[in-house]
Amino acid sequence: MRARGPRPAFRFPHAARSLLVALLAACGGGGDAPPTSPPVTTVTAVTVTPPTVALVEGDSLALTATATLSDGSTGARNAIWTSSAPSIATVSSTGRVNAIAVGSATMTATIGSASATSTITVARRVAAIALDVSARALLIGETLAILPTVTFADGAPAAGKVLTWNSSSSAVATVNGLGVITAIASGSATITATVDGRIATVAITVRPPTQTTLNTASATSATIGAAGGVLTTTAAGISYRLEIPANALPVETVIRMTPIASLTNLPLSGGLVAAVDLQPSGLRFARPLTLRIGTTASAPAGLVLTGFSITGASPRTEREFATARSNEIVLAIKHFSAAGVGLGTNADVSSIPFNYSATPAAERAVNAFFDAARLTPANSALVLTTISAWFDAGVLPQLQSASNDSELTEALYAYDFWKFGVYELLSLPISGFEPQLLQRSAQWLEAVRPKLQQAITGNNQLCAAQRSLAALQNELFWHRWVTQFGLNTGDLQRGRVLEQLCVSLVVRNVRLPNPVQAGFPNDLDAEFALKFGANPTLVSIPVSVAFSGSGPTFAKTSPANSDANGAFTVAVTARNNAAFTVSLIGCLVMTFAEDICALETVNGTSLDLTGSYTGSFSSRITMANGTDILAFVPVNIQMTQTQNAITGTYDVMQFNGLRGILSATLSTTELLNFTLTQFAPCVGSFRGTSSITASTRRVQSLYAGSDCAGTHSNGVSDISPGTRGLRDFNGSWTTGFHASGRPMNLWFVAQSGTFLSISYSVLNTQTLELECQTSFQTHIAAGAEGFTAEYIFALTPLFPRGSTVTFSPDPSRARGARITTSQLGLQVTRLVNINPPELCR
Repeated sequence: MRARGPRPAFRFPHAARSLLVALLAACGGGGDAPPTSPPVTTVTAVTVTPPTVALVEGDSLALTATATLSDGSTGARNAIWTSSAPSIATVSSTGRVNAIAVGSATMTATIGSASATSTITVARRVAAIALDVSARALLIGETLAILPTVTFADGAPAAGKVLTWNSSSSAVATVNGLGVITAIASGSATITATVDGRIATVAITVRPPTQTTLNTASATSATIGAAGGVLTTTAAGISYRLEIPANALPVETVIRMTPIASLTNLPLSGGLVAAVDLQPSGLRFARPLTLRIGTTASAPAGLVLTGFSITGASPRTEREFATARSNEIVLAIKHFSAAGVGLGTNADVSSIPFNYSATPAAERAVNAFFDAARLTPANSALVLTTISAWFDAGVLPQLQSASNDSELTEALYAYDFWKFGVYELLSLPISGFEPQLLQRSAQWLEAVRPKLQQAITGNNQLCAAQRSLAALQNELFWHRWVTQFGLNTGDLQRGRVLEQLCVSLVVRNVRLPNPVQAGFPNDLDAEFALKFGANPTLVSIPVSVAFSGSGPTFAKTSPANSDANGAFTVAVTARNNAAFTVSLIGCLVMTFAEDICALETVNGTSLDLTGSYTGSFSSRITMANGTDILAFVPVNIQMTQTQNAITGTYDVMQFNGLRGILSATLSTTELLNFTLTQFAPCVGSFRGTSSITASTRRVQSLYAGSDCAGTHSNGVSDISPGTRGLRDFNGSWTTGFHASGRPMNLWFVAQSGTFLSISYSVLNTQTLELECQTSFQTHIAAGAEGFTAEYIFALTPLFPRGSTVTFSPDPSRARGARITTSQLGLQVTRLVNINPPELCR
């Protein structure tokens, strides 16, 4: 077909125009002007609504084209629509846009000679929304932040997507734009998250606080320290056994376990099976505890047996790992609260969060592992995968994020339970020696080393700055875990840690009498205290003291504890007269601090004054007539030492010299209340003080007193250990006097060492001339009181051969003697006076 060209303009012929004018006139057109044609309007502009559009894949939207005419009016007009990128978005002839793929496209609408555009942006459509919580039981007033995970079809995260949150019942629970749910009142509500037409929900149950009734009659308690321990009790036919492992607690703590008689508002529809209240509430452990509940309870159809704990001032129920065995249910306990087992549906159980998940990701991983562990038959591959995922999502990140002691304790607990606890609690079809689990353990140990180093250093600094015993104990607690994990190398070696420790143990106020009294207990006192760095103020602290010595014995067994203020006393008994040494090693009575010690060496000398002493005794004697004489005589003393006291006898080493007893109180190297009481040949009393040279037992005394001879002053004695020496027998005695006062018979003794020469003379009372004389001789022994001499010769036979003479003291007289002569078997004893005129010498 031929294309049609433009139509030519139509023109009237001249004759026709004339005819037309005539006709118009005939019709009354007369002379009026002819009518004009309406003006022709045109499109001057086009507007597309909306001008920009954001769509996701698969969405559609109708665009509207509005024309503006030359007369100023507007209106919708059919337009010609086109897309700049039909592979991204198409547009129909009516203006409906369909989003095809990610990108941008321009939609153009043309009306007449005018056109306009709309920019279309197409984004990826979300394929799925996953919420970290599917169901949860909350208390009134409690909040819960929901963490959504939004992904595309290929699993990539849908970053930048904004969710819309709604609550089916805002009277029960509200939710804000960030997904934070607030429990308002008891009841149920469904929380909905929406994006790109995808929907995810959380079932929320709001309940009032749990109320417990305790069976206090069956409560039990015990003090548990780092060594661990066990508490047991029974109530209503159910037995409870709480096992606390070693190193779970850093300090000794009083633990109390009380059975729970009833529990209301428990979020387990099947109700309570058994539970106990554990105090002190909130106490946390570095290792999991095991609670064994002896009961034969089993789960009815449709219900599951679930372990739980209830913590906090507003009691929050959390799920605990629990397993049922033949006659008991075993729970792992992380911290103190109400803990037990109950019955609930699967929906109940899913609404209770695990107590082992620090993050939502960890909670999902723990739930997956627990579900895998309960499968029958067992699925080893799934258990291995889920326990590995638990480590990756919870255990390791919890350690990596730990920034203080409390968080590090939680991280230790999480690892310990992951590494050991689940195997003790659950019957898993895998062991902890799987290669990928060993590799994760090595990864954890590598990550925990700097954390422990930081904890030790931080607590050491806090200990020094604040003189904090709690920080010291924390530091030592963390180093115990260094040893436990085999990380005791480099800067974490025990020796290096102790070298830089914030404290040192010191010994002060050490007291021991010197010398000590041999054979009797003498108190050795010492005080132990902590010194914080260079701070001069010491802090008293209890210690355990081990003591030993070369020579002495002790009144109590080593080691022994000091009192609460670090004061320690042990009675030391030394023997003989010798030097000795006592070693005291005090170590802190504090968990994990048994090797923080102080050594003190105490040197002493034992002193035993029991025995014989010889020396000199002198004084100035003022007689009754006022005459002063100087007395200087040898003295012998026999002393006996008893505890705190000295007793003994003394005598002057002359024939029938002064005799008496002594007493004193021994105080180190002094004799206090030193007293000499004389009883022969007359009564007297002397008092003074004495000092002792411990190494030689030399006793030096000053004294004063009086006896029948007169008043003694400036008395001095100086004695040292030794056997009794020879007495001085030199002198002369008379056996009688004539009426004229002249001696009649005279005995004379001459001494040279141990040899005595004795003569007996008869004098003429008129001329005092010697009429006859007999001689005797003998040898004496040290300490001899008297002697017996044998006949030697005679000038005239006053005594026959074989006669003897015996001199023995007469204590009733000054230098008095009893002289017994033996003549032909007859013994004759005479009393003689002292100090007669010395004749016949």
